[in-house]
Amino acid sequence: RIPYALFLGRLTEQKGLNYFLDAAECLAEKGVQFVIFAGQADSAQIEQTYRQRYDAMCRKGVPVLWLNHVYEADAKAALYRSATVYVNPSVYEPFGLTVAEALGLGTPVVLSSVCGISELLIDGEDCLLVPYTGLARRSDFSIQLAEKILSVVEDDALRQKLSMNGMRKFSTLPSWTTIATQHRDVYKSLLGGTSGPFI
Repeated sequence: RIPYALFLGRLTEQKGLNYFLDAAECLAEKGVQFVIFAGQADSAQIEQTYRQRYDAMCRKGVPVLWLNHVYEADAKAALYRSATVYVNPSVYEPFGLTVAEALGLGTPVVLSSVCGISELLIDGEDCLLVPYTGLARRSDFSIQLAEKILSVVEDDALRQKLSMNGMRKFSTLPSWTTIATQHRDVYKSLLGGTSGPFI
C-alpha cells in the first residue's frame, strides 16, 4: 500500500495548505502520496489560487490528490485510519480538532507548534512538532515539515509509538462538557458566585 499524508481542513491561509503542498514537492521522489480533503474556502479567489497550484503540481507529476471534504463520520474516520500520517501545518489554530480526531483514531500526527493542542502534546512521544514562529522563511518550515512527514513514513517503530501514545493522550483530553463546565465556573467566580441569565 502506498503511504499517504493527509490534510483535512478549510481552504484558508491560516490552515497552512501551502506548506503541505510545499512538502509534497519536497518529497515528490520519495513515494509518498499527499491527499487533500478540502473543506469550504474562505473565498472563491482563495480556492482558485489553491486549485491552480494543485493543477500545476499534477502536471509536474507530484503525487498529490484533491478530494472534496467528507462530513460523514464513518467515512471521515476511515480516512484518518488509512492515512500513514495526519498533517496539520496551521499558522494559526486555537485548538486543532482534526488533530484530536486523528490522535483518537491512532493516526500519527505531524503538526505546527502554533496549534493550540500542541501545548498538551509531547514532541517525539505522541506527535512530531514543527516549530513555527512566523519569522522563519517559508522554505525552512516547509522543509522541516517534509522531513518530519518522511520520518513517520520510513520509521515503523516511530509510527507505532506515535500511534499508541497518541491514542493514550487522546483518552486524557478533557471532554467538551468538562471544558464548558470549567468556563461556567470561571464566569461564576468573576460574577462573585452569582448566576446570570445564561449561567
